[in-house]
Amino acid sequence: MLTTTTHLKQNMLSLELKLNGGEEVSRQVIKFEEVLCDAFGWQNITGSAMYPRGGSQYHLLNKYYHSETMYKNFKLIHREQTKFQDLRIYDTKEMGRCLCLDYMIQNSDCLTEDSYTTDLTSLVIEKGKEYEHILLVGAGDMIIPDYILRNFNVKKITLVEIDDRVIENTKKYFKFFEGITEFVNQGRLDIIVDDGAKYLREVQSKGQIFDGIIIDNSDVYLFEGPAANLFTKEFYTNVHSTLKSGAFFSQQVSEEQVKAKWTGMVQTVGFNVLKFKYSITPEYSTALPLGSAMRD
Repeated sequence: MLTTTTHLKQNMLSLELKLNGGEEVSRQVIKFEEVLCDAFGWQNITGSAMYPRGGSQYHLLNKYYHSETMYKNFKLIHREQTKFQDLRIYDTKEMGRCLCLDYMIQNSDCLTEDSYTTDLTSLVIEKGKEYEHILLVGAGDMIIPDYILRNFNVKKITLVEIDDRVIENTKKYFKFFEGITEFVNQGRLDIIVDDGAKYLREVQSKGQIFDGIIIDNSDVYLFEGPAANLFTKEFYTNVHSTLKSGAFFSQQVSEEQVKAKWTGMVQTVGFNVLKFKYSITPEYSTALPLGSAMRD
């Protein structure tokens, strides 16, 4: 059911769409929203908001209850549906240019060393120590490899990103990618487009060992979405096998329910030393839990 209400005094039009159904209906709602907003020259949102006709206020609502926030003054620069997720790029007054995946903010060119990046890295890499080879799973927005290679003594990073469109759009729309190209040319950064779980399974069978593993997955809620295969016992078994003794891996674990299940799984496969940090970032309205574990 679609209900429209015109508020003449406020120069506003509000729309309310009510549909019942599962995943297929959700996809149809998203498509309807895109077509409708494009037709009227509006910007897309998820959730509920009112748009001034002809105004300059734009809104983006992170979709999970643990991080939902309303942002204003967003201008849509690019939107596409990749093989795995909805990808959008916005220019904002508050945080510069932002990359969003499935309506969740992933990075900003104004926050290249935000607390999420520094906290997730600090659980694996220490200042003053040398590291031969670090594996990044995800991180296709290139914020983390850029931060590590500029600030730490790491000889080489292998980055495995499942969605090549994240990499290509970062290259096209974010200026700091020029530094990433330099790291690739220096041989300090290898970029591989592949499923991180599949890649780790393959290198584990070949006896590959890493000095640390950082998993920068997209948000996971109740183990759904593109990153779900990075939250399995098989995956953590391969993480354990490919870490050298005394090395850590870290991972963004989204929220408390996921954190609890994550703890059980990594302990089951042999990790005994666990650490957690709660990262405060401008992108999220609540602290984001990060987990890490060391191979004995």
